[in-house]
Amino acid sequence: MTPSAVTLSLFDIFRDLNTQQREEIAARMKCAEYPSGKYVISSGAAGNVYFLISGSVRACAYSEQGKQVFFEDLSPGMLFGELSAIDDGPRTGDCLCTSTCLIASFDKATFLTLLDDYSSVNRAVLVRLVAMVRRQLQRVYEYTTYSVNQRIRFELLRLAYETGEKEEPVILDSVPTQTELADRISSHREAVSRELKILEKEGLITWSRSQHAILDRDGLLKRAYVA
Repeated sequence: MTPSAVTLSLFDIFRDLNTQQREEIAARMKCAEYPSGKYVISSGAAGNVYFLISGSVRACAYSEQGKQVFFEDLSPGMLFGELSAIDDGPRTGDCLCTSTCLIASFDKATFLTLLDDYSSVNRAVLVRLVAMVRRQLQRVYEYTTYSVNQRIRFELLRLAYETGEKEEPVILDSVPTQTELADRISSHREAVSRELKILEKEGLITWSRSQHAILDRDGLLKRAYVA
């Protein structure tokens, strides 16, 4: 099973290529379905570069005590595993399917050849790497500067931003659990639960089983800068 040129157009790194170029690349890929809970990448292992066609994948790592350290939630149209392919180093984290996924892949030699052969692919990968660095630098800044409650508010704002919605309320169709939110901000579930209840009481969010929404993004942003 191989993806099509249309499928590859979903990925930013292939968007500037023509149909024939995407067809040639697609023919070199392998495609497989992964069940929820399956590890696509494990830390320390070598391997391929992967392209998420459908489903969701979490990039993370685990401490010696088993605590999950969150890096990024990947959605369709995103690639992963490129760092190891670029520098030939070991994997620094795990990539875990959080739903049933359809994923295409090819080996690192093919990936590096693409970077050499297509300048638009090379630039798109560089842009993604820069975005990764910026995101992690922002998290480091937040961890060292802001309180737990502030970090929760910033994480909610990130969730709202990722929807692409401009109008309010911003409805969040897929949200992390309270434990997952705690992992993202290096805290614990109880702190997240308390803060969500406070923000809901203030009318800034709705956080219930029936709906998760950001009601007042500007108000939440102002609160984010208050310890």
